[in-house]
Amino acid sequence: MKPLLAWVKGNLVTVICVLVILLTLPAGFVLSTMWRQSVIDERQSEASGALSRLDGVKTVRYSVPVPIENAEPLEDNAAPNPRRTDAFRSIAESLERDADRVVSAVRSMNQRDHEVLIAGLFPEPASELRGQQLALDFVKRLVGDDGRGGAYAELLASIEAGPGADNEAVRQQLQDAYDSEVESVEAQTGRTSLTQEERDELTQELIERRIAAYQRNARRVSMFATIDALLGEPVRAASSGSDRRRGPRGRGSGGGSPAGWASRPAPNPDQPPSVDESYAWQHDYWVVRDMLMAMDAANRDAEGQRTRVERSPVKRLVALRVGQLFSPQSLARAGRSGDAGPGSRDDFGGGGFDGGGGGGGAVGAPSDGVYPTDPAVSITGRAPTPNQLYDTRRVEIVAVVASSRIEEVIGAIESSNLISVLDLSITSIDPAEHLAQGYWYGEEHVVELTLQLETLWLRSWTVPSMPPAVRAVLGVPEEAPEMNDEEFGG
Repeated sequence: MKPLLAWVKGNLVTVICVLVILLTLPAGFVLSTMWRQSVIDERQSEASGALSRLDGVKTVRYSVPVPIENAEPLEDNAAPNPRRTDAFRSIAESLERDADRVVSAVRSMNQRDHEVLIAGLFPEPASELRGQQLALDFVKRLVGDDGRGGAYAELLASIEAGPGADNEAVRQQLQDAYDSEVESVEAQTGRTSLTQEERDELTQELIERRIAAYQRNARRVSMFATIDALLGEPVRAASSGSDRRRGPRGRGSGGGSPAGWASRPAPNPDQPPSVDESYAWQHDYWVVRDMLMAMDAANRDAEGQRTRVERSPVKRLVALRVGQLFSPQSLARAGRSGDAGPGSRDDFGGGGFDGGGGGGGAVGAPSDGVYPTDPAVSITGRAPTPNQLYDTRRVEIVAVVASSRIEEVIGAIESSNLISVLDLSITSIDPAEHLAQGYWYGEEHVVELTLQLETLWLRSWTVPSMPPAVRAVLGVPEEAPEMNDEEFGG
């Protein structure tokens, strides 16, 4: 025993370590077993809870919104399924791509080739002096030196529109023919006057010559139109009666007009116009251009060839008027205050034809991604006051058209751009009275058609050229929002 004790004393550290190891192993085993059981119990509790929650979910609601106003979303209630989830995700992504393509196509159609007439003027010229010179250049480019040339005259020429026959020139030609015939009779017979029979024959011949002269003129143009018909007070076509028939589209009076009409600038102004005035004229030009292009589209045959007056649905443009983009008063207020927000509907020429109803509507952000409409305003329900997505311009067209092709004319106009027909009226006319004024329309029955139109101008492309004061009047924010598919659905 003593040797053992002596060895233990001599190897005390080793003995202590052995004892510690022998005591630690069972203690560690016991502790690890207890920890393992705790972990197992915790994980079992979590798994049980998750399983319980999963058992409570018998179905889930799959839903994909459709970016069209008042359209119901694509929905399905079913048990969770990876394939169904992937299918709905694919549908949502496809709809988003399609909506982006539609928005891009609509923006491209609305903008098309609407370029500013004078570069460097909008939104702000480099200097005040430079701006004054560019503004004068702009007026000259728009209406020419005499008010009958420039871009507006070029528009009419581009669609092969022209005036009626020159009655004075035709009268002189007929007078010369009459004098020549009288001289011929006198030389042949020695008589100083025609017999009644000769006079009747000559009268009939001169009538035929007159009509032929009108026909030759009509076959040189696609429709009758002059610059006087653009942005001026309408010169009503001569009417043979009071037969005015209301179209099925609207509730208004049909012959009405907004409170303020846009007008062409006077040529060669004494003082340069402001950049803001020039921008309004630029915007007016875009609207007029769209209207003329729409009527030109109507006056084309199945092969796309431009027709002559006798075969054209639109025979003559009597008047084309455009509501002001904004009133001069609102622009003056913006200049005085430096930060005038959008005003009432009276500040915008797009508002209200005579007989129209409704208030101005709210301006600003849409509600739930959609700008609200009001059927009391018009058939489309769009408020004439501006919003952050588009500006509205109202237009009145008075034209002589083939009565059997009115729907054809309306279809061509509405398919040309973002244009809606709000109302129309039809008035009977006497073609003989128009013939006496130099207008020959062919053999088709014709009427005077008055259209009230609404055109939309997307701010996604118009805002970059807007001068600061115009932005203030129209309530354009510092950063104009991009058009998205939800807003466009409204």
